[in-house]
Amino acid sequence: MRAKFSKLLDSLHSSFWFIPTLMAVLVIGLLLITIGIDQQLEADIIGNLGRHMRWVPMVHELFSLRSQVQ
Repeated sequence: MRAKFSKLLDSLHSSFWFIPTLMAVLVIGLLLITIGIDQQLEADIIGNLGRHMRWVPMVHELFSLRSQVQ
C-alpha cells in the first residue's frame, strides 16, 4: 500500500497538472479565509473605496477630452 501511495505521489509531482492544481486549491483556501475575515470585521470596503476615489470620474473626463482633441 505504501509503495502505491509513493508511486502516486511521484506521478503527481512529475505531472504538468500538479503545480496549477496546487495553486488553484491554495487560491480557494485564501478566498475562504479572506471572506471569513471580511465577514468578521464587517468591513465596507466598496463603500470606503468610493469615498477615496473621487478623482476617477475626473480622470475619465480628462482622457475623453484628450481623445476628442486628437
